[in-house]
Amino acid sequence: MFWRKRRKGTETDVAALEAELARLREAVALMERQNARLARDCAPALKENATLRYQLAQCQRDRRVLEMHVGGARAEMQAALNLLAELEGQPMSVRLGEAVFLFAEEGRALGARGPWDELSALARELMGASPELDLEAWVRRRAFALLALAEREFSAELERLAHPAEALGQKTPLSALLSRLRQMAGVA
Repeated sequence: MFWRKRRKGTETDVAALEAELARLREAVALMERQNARLARDCAPALKENATLRYQLAQCQRDRRVLEMHVGGARAEMQAALNLLAELEGQPMSVRLGEAVFLFAEEGRALGARGPWDELSALARELMGASPELDLEAWVRRRAFALLALAEREFSAELERLAHPAEALGQKTPLSALLSRLRQMAGVA
């Protein structure tokens, strides 16, 4: 049989290693207690963080849905504006005659040089036998034309933004102008 030769000092090494192992076990137990305490202390904050992340995700989803709805509503409104413009009761020649006649009157009233009398006479011919001018309707049409232009500009402005829904809640000069023009055009 083979006997293994014992080295000197193994018993002291084993005792030192066992002492080191006991010390490490105590350190691990201490760390486990500290981790448990930290987990217990941080649990409410972690739960609140998870709740806030969930709510943020819901808000972002709702914002995207609202932006799609806003885009659809604005497209419907633009279509309605276009339809209203087409459904104007007078023929195009009468509307053109009124526009030229009032342009001549504006030029004359502003004191600008131009063939105002000649333009007025041509506009009256274009309007037909009874050149009755409904100034209220003309102002509404003019406001409507400006409204259509302002709406296109506002829509273009919204398309340039990363989050169009944010712009709808803001009071800007353009949004104030739009609401006033809607009132004047009779579409608000």
